Amino acid sequence: MAGDPFPSIDLSPEQQWDACPINARFQIITVIGLLEVWDEYGGGNDNPHYMKGRQPGKYPSFAQFRDTVHFVFDLYDPFNFNKKMSEEKKAERLLMEVNNGRLAMIGIFSFLVADKIPGAVPALADIATPYDGNVMVPFGADFSLSQSTIVGTLSFIGILCAANAGAANGRDELELESSESSSESSESS
Repeated sequence: MAGDPFPSIDLSPEQQWDACPINARFQIITVIGLLEVWDEYGGGNDNPHYMKGRQPGKYPSFAQFRDTVHFVFDLYDPFNFNKKMSEEKKAERLLMEVNNGRLAMIGIFSFLVADKIPGAVPALADIATPYDGNVMVPFGADFSLSQSTIVGTLSFIGILCAANAGAANGRDELELESSESSSESSESS
């Protein structure tokens, strides 16, 4: 961002996004994508995928990344303040966090709808700021994007998806091999 100023607070959130330099938007999307890949990969550990039994809302630790690449705090409880918390209290707080996340998503989409379609959300009629752009096209306001940039971005996203699928398949194969070897060892005993 070469010293570019932040977008004005007089703009709506959608207009602020459109006013961000293209490189800033790519950085935001890339960081979010990398966090998603880390979650899908299970943090590089033997954590099951969230669709295969991992506790909802439990983001994997960055311990392996911290040990092999560079130091980074975990997203949940980076200073271990909750280490001595009872399991019951942890479960209660996890439920609160998941519900707060759901409410936040409902709130964000309520504002997006209220800004795009005036009067669609009566509770936000006095707060909503009309937006004439397309919120479903995050780079649509930047008309300087050439076709090669779009193709390059889509290729990068495709590479991330392929790496994610490969990591998941590799982990599934390792799980299968370990279960086969444990069954063979139990049969020989």
